[in-house]
Amino acid sequence: STNDNYGIFLDNFAKVTSTGTGSSAATITLDGTGGAGTLNNYGVAIAQTTTTVSSVDGDILITGQGGAGTGNYNFGILLELGATVTSNGTTADAANVTLDGTGGIGLAANYGVMLRDAGTSLSSAHGNILVTGQGGSGTAAYSHGVVLHSGAVVHSTGSGVNAASITLDGIGGMGNSLSSGVWLFGANTAVNSIDG
Repeated sequence: STNDNYGIFLDNFAKVTSTGTGSSAATITLDGTGGAGTLNNYGVAIAQTTTTVSSVDGDILITGQGGAGTGNYNFGILLELGATVTSNGTTADAANVTLDGTGGIGLAANYGVMLRDAGTSLSSAHGNILVTGQGGSGTAAYSHGVVLHSGAVVHSTGSGVNAASITLDGIGGMGNSLSSGVWLFGANTAVNSIDG
């Protein structure tokens, strides 16, 4: 179609959950590639406060490749409107959370990973959080690698030597200006940690 060609779309009460414990717990893997169109060709999109991806001890891996558009907003991974990705584990086996997004091709705003809106979060107590983003290729501006915007938050809530670490690793893509590796913007947008 012209717009909104998603590889994977979780929305409106969708839940992906692993409840297993220990080193053999089931992992969660989401791997999506956006299609070709004008706007909003996302590899993986997760939206709404009622939409969750969570695991106790099985690692979470979300990989997204933005599609090829003639317009804007070809994101590798998008979390928005209060969607959450959470590691609930409380031991050394706790789920690690990895997001790996690559922006697509288009006019502008081809982000690798985009988290936006109040309530949208990545959270873990003991499993490490890694967000890797490679900006895409645009003829205009804003091919950022990793973007947190408008109140989105990344939390490490654990304490002690096994507390979750947070790594944001971004590389700006090709464009005529303003393609940052990592960009945080807007009130209440934050990366928070206790001991990680």
